[in-house]
Amino acid sequence: MKVKQVASSLQVCMGAVFKWERLYRRNGLDGLRSRKPPGRPARKRSAARRLIPMLLKRDPQAFGFLKGRWVVRDISKALKSEGVEISPTQVHGILRDLGLSYKRPKLDVVSDDPSYARKERELNHYKQIALLSQKRGDGRV
Repeated sequence: MKVKQVASSLQVCMGAVFKWERLYRRNGLDGLRSRKPPGRPARKRSAARRLIPMLLKRDPQAFGFLKGRWVVRDISKALKSEGVEISPTQVHGILRDLGLSYKRPKLDVVSDDPSYARKERELNHYKQIALLSQKRGDGRV
């Protein structure tokens, strides 16, 4: 079987097939077995893996956050206050590894006010003006 056919049937790139072939030629079947990656174990990540489930059981407001729900950025900040400095991207990966998922809440406001739609449009207009003013840096609203 040709390398291209093997790669296509296993849905990998041809470079992976060449690498496997090289490992097999050097070390036989032992060369193809998965091994622990070299280097020192990740201490911060393992500490974060231990702390995150306990952290999520607590209210974010106990850590000084105004929101009543956890977001990845706040988890990262709370871990930092616990002595484990880890990025939000790493927190997201750990949540995924732990089988924990978060969903962004859908924030819908429903109102009986007949002029609600007009007020909402005006508010969005003012937000756009403020954003443009902030980008320009002139401070005018």
